[in-house]
Amino acid sequence: MKPISFFQKILLIMLFSAFVIVFTFEYVLYENINSVRVDSIKSLALSQAKLIASNQNLRQAVYHQDSLMISRLMENYIPPEDIDYVSITNTQQIRLYHSEGRGIGQPLVNVDFDKIKNGNDVTSISTGMENKLLIKARVPVFFDDKFCGVVSVGINYDKALGQLSKRYFSTLIISLLLLSFFGFFSLKFVHYLRRKMFHQTPQQIEMALKLRQGILNTVFEGVVAIDKENHILVINDSAMRDLNILDGRDKVNGSHISDYLYPIEFFDISNEDEIVSYPMTCNGEEFIANRRFMYDEQGEKSGVVISLRIKKGLEELEQIINYANNDKENLRAIIHEFNNQLSIVYGLLQMEQYDKAINFIKDEHKSKQSDIFNLSKMFQCSTFVALILSKLSRAKELGIVLEVDPFSYVQSDTMPISENELNCIVGNLLNNAFEAIISSKSSDRTVRLYVYEGDDFIIEVEDSGCGIRDDEIDKIFDRKFTRKKDPNHGIGLNLINNIVTSSNGTIVVDQSELGGALFSIYIPSTEVSLVNEA
Repeated sequence: MKPISFFQKILLIMLFSAFVIVFTFEYVLYENINSVRVDSIKSLALSQAKLIASNQNLRQAVYHQDSLMISRLMENYIPPEDIDYVSITNTQQIRLYHSEGRGIGQPLVNVDFDKIKNGNDVTSISTGMENKLLIKARVPVFFDDKFCGVVSVGINYDKALGQLSKRYFSTLIISLLLLSFFGFFSLKFVHYLRRKMFHQTPQQIEMALKLRQGILNTVFEGVVAIDKENHILVINDSAMRDLNILDGRDKVNGSHISDYLYPIEFFDISNEDEIVSYPMTCNGEEFIANRRFMYDEQGEKSGVVISLRIKKGLEELEQIINYANNDKENLRAIIHEFNNQLSIVYGLLQMEQYDKAINFIKDEHKSKQSDIFNLSKMFQCSTFVALILSKLSRAKELGIVLEVDPFSYVQSDTMPISENELNCIVGNLLNNAFEAIISSKSSDRTVRLYVYEGDDFIIEVEDSGCGIRDDEIDKIFDRKFTRKKDPNHGIGLNLINNIVTSSNGTIVVDQSELGGALFSIYIPSTEVSLVNEA
């Protein structure tokens, strides 16, 4: 058997609820009307009994138990249409008169006689002589303040309520029509609900929302979705972290953007621009942001989605990529130099000149050890030493003399920048110097490097290349600016500028005495910065 779907359950629940409500309403209505009708009939019977008992001649006839006189007097009484019978009994509960002529001389049944005898009126619902259910009213008869009998008035219960049922039937028809209308409305509502819920159950929607949030949280970039009322619809973990939002997501979702974002202009739905890779600042952090609108089925703008990548993170990623590219190039140069040396050794061994081969190996080893010793003495940064060694190999391969100033000195523990940042700066400057010399075709192929850590952290790189034109000095640090046709260039100097600027440093570009460009970088040392802040 096919299980009942979620929407079928909703329809059944609505129909069942409507049926229960209508049934309860009809039952309560019937009981209330029935109660009012019974009270009305009791009041009618009681008023007629009192009217009969108030006749002075009738009182006297009852007192004398004169049945003939009672009958004559009752002939003048015209009862209302609803009255079924009238009977009069004496003090011994024996009928003296009955409007239908039944039970005369017989005792009354189901009578609270003592209560009536004490002067109280009594109404009740009980069966009569013909086993009909009757509404009865009994009133005591007094003559000269003496109890002398009882006047009873009876009304047929079923007949009286039968008239009520006819009136009640119309309300039942109206209720059934309302129930039918509600059933039709429920069916339409369930169809509408199914369409709005895309034929999915709440469990499926909940799973989809969790899946959506899970996917968003795996995205490295921060993502913020905003509706047309400038309320936050969705925000992922990366955006919460990068925007320094400490409240829980449940509290953030649905909040106005001004509650958690400042400034809000970029996030405001009224901003009509769709933007790619836009540098902006929010909550004190610098971001590279993208902005795209959302549209509903009618093509109306329903919100905006903004992706954020923290600018520092983007720069770090570019540094890593740049560093990896440099490592690849440096490794290629080392391998090339090693292959050349290995070829020489192999040739000497082939010619059986073993002594020359041994001496060549010793000389190369001594040279490498000397370079490592001298560089390690100047630079107490192992990764930076490795970078310089690779650049020496690359320079040798290109036929360039790379001179490292012997007065250079760096201690890694006190540098104002990290080793990776130092490697990025020096590696890119040396690469640019090598390329400048190659493109200039100068006979003097020299590059000089000076790095010193004192009151300022100083980096100087100069070359004998073609230099930099005055009109280009202000442009060379712009992102993607390059003289080369290769689209992968134009990042190195921009990275250097970002690192130096974030460290409160300065870059000076000048003409080198070698004929090319001289890059001088000055970065305040950590200790000096702390003293100035104090």
